[in-house]
Amino acid sequence: MEKSGTSGPGREGIIENTISINEQPDSFAETLRQIPLAKKSLSSDEAEALLKVFIAAAQPSFAKQFMGAVDKEVYFNFGNYLNLQLNKPTKAFINVAHEYLNLFRFPSFLRRIYDEKTWESLTCLPARQVHELILKSNYNTRVLFNQRLRDYKNKTLFKVINGNRVTEYSWEKSAGIIQNYQQALCSLVQTVETSSPGQSKIAFLLDNCLDMALLDLACLTGGIVNMMIPGNSVTEHIRFIMKQSKASLLIAHDEKQLSKIKSIKNELPELKTVVLLEGNSGEDWVINFADFLRKAKPQTDDQEIDINALATIMYTSGTTGEPKGIMFSQTNIVYKRFCRAMAIPEIGDEDRFICFLPLYHTFGRYLEMMGSVFWASEYCFLENPSVEAMISNMQLVKPTVFISIPKKWMQLYEYITSKVDIEVDEDQKIKSELDKATGGELKWGLSAAGYLPPDIFQFFQKYGVELMSGFGMTEATGGITMTPWGNYKPNSLGKALPGIEIKLGDDGEILVKGPYVMIGYYEIENSETFTEDGWLPTGDIMKMDKEGFIQIIDRKKEIYKNIKGETIAP
Repeated sequence: MEKSGTSGPGREGIIENTISINEQPDSFAETLRQIPLAKKSLSSDEAEALLKVFIAAAQPSFAKQFMGAVDKEVYFNFGNYLNLQLNKPTKAFINVAHEYLNLFRFPSFLRRIYDEKTWESLTCLPARQVHELILKSNYNTRVLFNQRLRDYKNKTLFKVINGNRVTEYSWEKSAGIIQNYQQALCSLVQTVETSSPGQSKIAFLLDNCLDMALLDLACLTGGIVNMMIPGNSVTEHIRFIMKQSKASLLIAHDEKQLSKIKSIKNELPELKTVVLLEGNSGEDWVINFADFLRKAKPQTDDQEIDINALATIMYTSGTTGEPKGIMFSQTNIVYKRFCRAMAIPEIGDEDRFICFLPLYHTFGRYLEMMGSVFWASEYCFLENPSVEAMISNMQLVKPTVFISIPKKWMQLYEYITSKVDIEVDEDQKIKSELDKATGGELKWGLSAAGYLPPDIFQFFQKYGVELMSGFGMTEATGGITMTPWGNYKPNSLGKALPGIEIKLGDDGEILVKGPYVMIGYYEIENSETFTEDGWLPTGDIMKMDKEGFIQIIDRKKEIYKNIKGETIAP
């Protein structure tokens, strides 16, 4: 690695770091500093040795310490070096890029770059760097999941609440179930279709549960395209979705969901098999879940996953017309996680989400479930959405993060204020009641998909819960804007998240563009959806202040979100 006039680590020095890294984080930082200065490619042996160093550095205890201390410019410059090397990629450098991206997520680093313009904006170099590394190294959901499995094998990923009992599923246990589900799905596809699993589409008509999450992860990490049909869909909309998609397989939650399919089965010639998650059925085209799992067979080759390929389709509820199938790539899903992490730098592997939002909607599926995977946080299933269950479940699992529609925050506020007089009682008594209701560890929250009065935001913020507001749409993989950490503005929906561009049209309509905006609508030409220069109109009329905070003024269509997060068409 020596070059005239430039000092740099040789092969021996890199290999030495493999041994000493757990005791000498400074030596790893120096390696990252020196390699780009040498302006030279590494040999295959050197690259493999460097990969071993990165894998050793990924151990959470070391990574948190290292990412809290490494010089930001050193880390950024090494990322630029990786981007250059990936113009002619080798397997070792692809894997080094994966490990570089793995380290990026730690709060000890993200809080140091928070609100720095160079990292925040898509148009600025560092955010572009992360995007380019994802694309060039094919950093897809399988890679991301397998990294977390390696680093957190025995840590809890999912918690399922049943009364006062909590069942925990570690990363290792979850991965075993996911692999079994992948094998069963691939085997079933091969029995009903001539196409490969990557070309097939499997429809989900499921309600929130652990199996839904694990089946979804089996598809996302297995290169299997699944389609989310909202669980509250009426038969007319299910008919439209199944006819449009021509899906040959569908997984239904129970007899209630299956009855919707039975009533239209004769109109769906492409639908060959329905897997029933709960219960049994006499129809020859329906198999129960136990029979489905018995079809699992080891696959000779993993399905290749292209970062730009279609990963999944999520259908809208069809409130204002026929449902639309929103197509997402692996890039949409993965890059959004990095950008959301930059916007919420305090969330990490010590956090717990308590979740009830549907996994067939973007906030529940991407921010909560995929967010828990990305951050290696815990995802705790709320037993049911009643106020009583919410309070008892919070007290049981002690969440640190709660993401919800406004209604739940209002219910929580009303529950607390029924116990104390917020006009008279001392702050410590009010804070104590909030902690008692929520388990005592709730720190971060988001209210979106409807209006929540500013005084409720400010109540939670005053008593230790950083409750943020936001605006988003399914087509943008969820969030578009959010009030910045510690910078709430009453009635504001915040500023653009990292990784997305927003602008106001001549009529005030907000338009968006960026790598986590959808591929497009299924079976609809992009020319009918996007402007000529690639912007997606949202249909929302906004105003924007000089600091970039937006506030909703009107909608182009007569639809709105109520406090339950429901889309209403008068």
